[in-house]
Amino acid sequence: MTMERTLPLAESDCTVPDLPAILGDLLPRLPYVLRFLAENHIRTTGETAAVKQALEDWLAGRPSAFEFTFQSNRILMHETTCTPALADTAGLRDALAEAGKDPAPLSPQLPVEVSVDHSIGLGYRRFGSRKCYGRPARSPRHVRGGGR
Repeated sequence: MTMERTLPLAESDCTVPDLPAILGDLLPRLPYVLRFLAENHIRTTGETAAVKQALEDWLAGRPSAFEFTFQSNRILMHETTCTPALADTAGLRDALAEAGKDPAPLSPQLPVEVSVDHSIGLGYRRFGSRKCYGRPARSPRHVRGGGR
């Protein structure tokens, strides 16, 4: 019995753990979050017996010292958190290089997706008798909204 399933995708095939084959009749009794964690753990570690035992213990109400290993496939950051994180990473890499150390280990291991908020609203101000619309002063100047 195979423990992996190949899913055909547009550009290439994707191999994932076959949870129905691995967990059997446990699977439909599990909450989706435990299915998700079990799949990620098995995909990351290849370990199946300990996961199955821990899930059986959980369903039976028995205690277990098992801990899921979890590794993200990607990181999603908003533009306001991404910029400081990139600056901090660049600064740390520079500090390592200046100290004569190799900065390569301080490189991203996962893809990072940046979510840019283009819904920055326009502000309204009055200068004398003129009404002016423009970017509010608190908005970052380097972020361009869609409503220029």
